[in-house]
Amino acid sequence: MKRTGRMAGIWLAAVMSAGMLGAVPAAAGETEVVLKLGTILPNEHPFMVGYQNIADAVAEASGGSMKIEIYGSSSLGGEPDLVSGMSLGTVDMASIGPSELANYLGDFTVFEVPYMFKSQEHFEKFIALDSPVGTKLYEQLEEEMGIRVVMPIYNGARQVTSNMAIDSVKDMSGMKMRCPNAQGSIDMVEQVFEAVATPMNLSEVYLALQNGTADGQENPITNIYSNSFYEVQDYLNLTSHVQSAGLLCMSAATAEKLTEEQYRILTEAIAAEAEPMRKRISEAEQTYLDEMEEYGMTIHTPSDMDGFYANADTLIQKYIEDEKFSLELYDEIQALNQ
Repeated sequence: MKRTGRMAGIWLAAVMSAGMLGAVPAAAGETEVVLKLGTILPNEHPFMVGYQNIADAVAEASGGSMKIEIYGSSSLGGEPDLVSGMSLGTVDMASIGPSELANYLGDFTVFEVPYMFKSQEHFEKFIALDSPVGTKLYEQLEEEMGIRVVMPIYNGARQVTSNMAIDSVKDMSGMKMRCPNAQGSIDMVEQVFEAVATPMNLSEVYLALQNGTADGQENPITNIYSNSFYEVQDYLNLTSHVQSAGLLCMSAATAEKLTEEQYRILTEAIAAEAEPMRKRISEAEQTYLDEMEEYGMTIHTPSDMDGFYANADTLIQKYIEDEKFSLELYDEIQALNQ
C-alpha cells in the first residue's frame, strides 16, 4: 500500500532492517502483526480506555491476526523517545502532545499558545482530521518526520494547580512552575504567567510537587486527576489557558508496511472510538473535579484574568515577528471561530 512522503524510502529501509513490526506465525497462511502503542499517560487516564477499545476492535475485526500492545506510563520512553521512535520506525504508534511536536516543527506552537483558541468548539474545528487549517500541519508532520496523525482527541482545557489561590498573574510571580520541556511551554510560563519555568517529564511531577522542587504545574483536568496531583496541591485554578489535545499518531513506515485490509481495519477501529473518547473526556472532567474537591482540593476561579490575556497577546505578536508561525496561519485559525 503506497503512502506519500519524500523520505518514505529511507524510513522503510530503516524499518525493514530494524524489524519494526512484530511479525510472528499465526494460523497457517497468516502472519500475526503486532503494533506497539506508547504513551506517557498512566493507565488511569480516560484515553487509555479508548486505546484498549481500539485494540480490542482491531483484534476482533482481524480474527486475531492483528494486535495492538499498549505501553503506558512512559514505559517506552518519554515523548521525545516516542517521536524519535516513530520517525525511525521502532515505535509503531504513540499518543503525543502537540507541545513536543513544536520542538521539531514551529507551526505546532499554535497548539500551545495561551488563549489562541476562544472556545472548545473553535479548537475542535482546528484539530479535526478534515480541518482546512489543522490538516496542513498534519501533512507537514508526515512529510518532514514520517509521522501520521490518525486521531486528534480533545483533552480539555489546561488548568493551573498550586498551594495558594491564584487570582491574577501577579500571584504567579516567582512561582516554580513545572512545564513540559518544550520551548512553547517554557515561554508560556515565563512570559504569560510571569513565573519560573521548571521543565520536567510528566512522570517526575508528583514527587517534584511533593518535595517543593516545583510550586505548581499546569495540565488538563484528566491529567491532574489521573496523576493524583490533588494529593500534593491545594488549589486547582480554572485558568483554561490552553485548549488541549492528544494526537494519536503512527509511523508512516508502519502504515506503508500494512496491507490495504490491515490499514482499513485499524483506521475504522480508530474512527469508531473517536466520539466515545470525546464524550468520555467531557464526562470525566466534571466527575474528577467533584472527586478532587471531595478529597480536599479547592476549585478556584481567578478574579482578574486581564493580565493573562494581555501577556498572551504580546507573546502571539512576538511569535509572529520571530516567524515561529505566520500571520497567515494565525488569521486562518481565527477565521475558524467565525
